Amino acid sequence: MLTVTVQPYDERLWLGEHPLALTGSVPPARPEQGAGQSGGASPEEESRLLYHQWRMYQASAPLVINTHATGTGKTLGALLRLLGRVRQIGLDQLTPRLGDTLFIAPTNELIDQHVRSASEFCRRYGLPYQVIPVTRDHLQKSWQKLPAEERSRRGWHLRQLLSDPVTARQEDVSTAQATIFVTNPDIFYYILTASYNRFDRGELLTDLLRNFGLVIIDEVHYYSPRQLAAFLFFLKLSAFCGYFSNSDVLDSPRQICLLTATPSPAMRRFLEQLGIKTEWIEPQDPVPKAWADKVRPVRALTAVELEIYSAGELGGGQGTQRQTGDALLSLVQHLWPRLRQLLEAQPADGFPVEGAILSNSLRTINLIYRELRARWPAAGERIGRITGPQGTQAREEARECQLILATPTVDIGYNFERTRAGQGIPPTATRKPRPSLDFLLFDAWSGDELLQRLGRVGRVLALPAGEDCGPCRAWVVVDQETYRLFEGHLGGGNAASESRPDPSRDGKTIDRATLAKLAAQMPTRQDLTAYVRSGVIAEFFRTLGLLGQGMADEELPLLDSFLQDLQQLFVGEDGQRQRPLTYRQLRAWLREYEERAEVYGGFTHIPAAAFERFAALLDRREPKQDDPLIPYLRAFEKRILSILQKRQERPRSSREALLWLKEDLSIYFREHARWTFREGFETPQVLVFDPQHWLSDEDVTSYDLFHILRSYDATFYSTAQDWQQACFPKEQQRQVSIPEEVVLFCRLQTLREKPRQVGLRLEVPEHSQAEWEAAWAYRPAALWGLRPQFINDDTGLPACVRSCFQERFVPAFVAAEKSSTVAWLIALRQKARFFPVALDISFADRTARYQAVLGPLAWQLAAEIPRWALERDRRRGQQGESDPLFF
Repeated sequence: MLTVTVQPYDERLWLGEHPLALTGSVPPARPEQGAGQSGGASPEEESRLLYHQWRMYQASAPLVINTHATGTGKTLGALLRLLGRVRQIGLDQLTPRLGDTLFIAPTNELIDQHVRSASEFCRRYGLPYQVIPVTRDHLQKSWQKLPAEERSRRGWHLRQLLSDPVTARQEDVSTAQATIFVTNPDIFYYILTASYNRFDRGELLTDLLRNFGLVIIDEVHYYSPRQLAAFLFFLKLSAFCGYFSNSDVLDSPRQICLLTATPSPAMRRFLEQLGIKTEWIEPQDPVPKAWADKVRPVRALTAVELEIYSAGELGGGQGTQRQTGDALLSLVQHLWPRLRQLLEAQPADGFPVEGAILSNSLRTINLIYRELRARWPAAGERIGRITGPQGTQAREEARECQLILATPTVDIGYNFERTRAGQGIPPTATRKPRPSLDFLLFDAWSGDELLQRLGRVGRVLALPAGEDCGPCRAWVVVDQETYRLFEGHLGGGNAASESRPDPSRDGKTIDRATLAKLAAQMPTRQDLTAYVRSGVIAEFFRTLGLLGQGMADEELPLLDSFLQDLQQLFVGEDGQRQRPLTYRQLRAWLREYEERAEVYGGFTHIPAAAFERFAALLDRREPKQDDPLIPYLRAFEKRILSILQKRQERPRSSREALLWLKEDLSIYFREHARWTFREGFETPQVLVFDPQHWLSDEDVTSYDLFHILRSYDATFYSTAQDWQQACFPKEQQRQVSIPEEVVLFCRLQTLREKPRQVGLRLEVPEHSQAEWEAAWAYRPAALWGLRPQFINDDTGLPACVRSCFQERFVPAFVAAEKSSTVAWLIALRQKARFFPVALDISFADRTARYQAVLGPLAWQLAAEIPRWALERDRRRGQQGESDPLFF
């Protein structure tokens, strides 16, 4: 264990003109209007304006980037930018086209928080805005109100919401002159990449480009380089379409505010190469001499007494990514007497000692929850969980608990302030005079996680006497290598080689700038940039194709110039030797994709019987007229003609024609996987009956199949009817709303102490190992026929589980277990958090084990591995048609 005090952090208070004073409504510091009630900045925070917030209010550049620390009010700065724009436009001139704002946040918890804070800000300062959350859950509720014939046009309904929210929400009247839409990056991405249906994609893209004068993108560091590329593309596209200006006096027609406390070097490099006028607002920026007397220091974060533990030491292993979660459970067990003493203390100010436990692992959080409920009689009332499976009401109740257990849903920008409702505390004293979190336990595998999670504790900016607050406490579990990194620094180095002691390395204290430098040497959460340089541009082909359709022939050279500029941004100096992609080449690739999409786009899965029927059809055995597989057969028949034309040969048998068809389907589903914002594999969803509340506080909830298999003993059912009959007495059987993505049902029996290892199995008896590897291994591919299995566990899986996604084409990157490629994958886990899955493949001649990475991440990992390593591992020296599309 290492012990160190993280020094306090001061911001700069702005003493000059206050923008909120211009309305005559600078809020008084009244504790009864605390931040906990609004979910955003409190009146105290708004009356004590920070220098960086003043700069946000004044900013006129098209791109504004605020990199101030977690917990220092960047969101309020963005809302002040909105206020500044409204004042320049004038309330009497404000229209949706000029005033509509898009606010993008990465998690639903943060979206809900921003909706509350923006609504309260607009209400308090008289801004005529309505604030509307736009998430899948909110849209789902709206879709359910539509007539049945309109529910399939989800893109159309989204467009109606963005262009006429009053009518779309079926409201009678609204006094709002403009709207703040708070959404997630997924919806933004699907609009930007023209991923909605062909009837609505063009109109949605047009609305996105035309309608938002201000776009705020929060927690930008959370996104991977590939995800960041979508925002970069939007910036370049906005500039190409003329929505930016370089005026030093007037605000740009469109402004984009990026908020991030921990920008990576790669992110900075991309942003600096945009060629767009940018104002960076950073903590280290000097104050101009003319304003030197208008700023003074103010305490933002109090000191934190930090204890650092090695996962290897706590867990008895090497401290891998997965073991940090298990080690956190061991740490909680070890510290529980101290934690209970803190939780049962009665401070003189009358407010309880409050804390949180954060982990990457849902299983770890639930094991800790079970452990503490067994050890502490008061746990049922004082401990709450904020996790993915929890329902909205359960999350709201958990926010008020004394000890909050949470997964990364609260990692980013989350405010742990309690409202104190029902706690018996007088309404005139609802603001706690200490930080909202007095202590924190967490695991951290990446440097970004360490800084973000540590930033949840010790926030005192909103407190009138924040400088007087004592230190908070934190305990963190890290992997073995990170522990050695901190041990080397905090140990003070080699005294004989240092002529002068370094106070930042005295083993007792560390300033936050030094802590950030150490965190930068830890593994990164996701820093895979090779795909951005080589293939990410393909994700924007549909958008560029739509732009080209609306341009005259003489204007197409402008699009070629834009394409070259875009490629230069993504590939950097190393890519300048490559021949630039042209719009003509883009259209050719897009045409080939769209030909497949027209045939296969309506299928989410392909039954094995469809292939068998098609083979029979090729052998001149016609199906019955009422055969339910006829839609598949018609699609296959239409597509096989295109395949034969391209190959310019005929198959020697129906078996060979089927192999060609499966390769063609794989290409489609592989390419289609590019247009998925989230990078992990979306495993089938299970509807869970959980009467003991092992998974969440809900009796019924849906969750990821692989997590259920790893973490629980459960009984599975293939139909809702069987599940209800087995789980509910006849008199209590009820109609349960079944989400459309649910494919299985189960009842949880117990939460396992040790997780199972879940792998996959694939049977390809029509191929030898060499044949299969030549076509499918060491490159992104989409595999059909995958079945889950337990590794090193004789417990079998029921048939309904084994076959649950056997009929899906799953994007994957596969390499033999002992290959050079897998060695590279292991090394890449320092740059990204991912977990390969063991895959056993049975060929015509043998069975062999492979490692597979599932989902869109397959594209990125394939691009990171040197070509020579991939070539050496292939059974053939030549690349086939299934090679990844790199430019």
